[in-house]
Amino acid sequence: MRGVGFGNLDDPAHPGQSVIGGLNTGQMFWYNSQTGQSKIVETGIEPNPIRMRSIGTPRTGG
Repeated sequence: MRGVGFGNLDDPAHPGQSVIGGLNTGQMFWYNSQTGQSKIVETGIEPNPIRMRSIGTPRTGG
């Protein structure tokens, strides 16, 4: 996920404030807690996957 915020959308299914966020796929998501409605929106932004740099074993204990 690229970023998350709140905003008002011009969409009757998402009245008032909705959670709006960008995904690494280049899409955006909308979620409205009043209605429970969510939506994935195509943006035309080029996908930008996260690249893994290494795989290791987690350390536990002190």
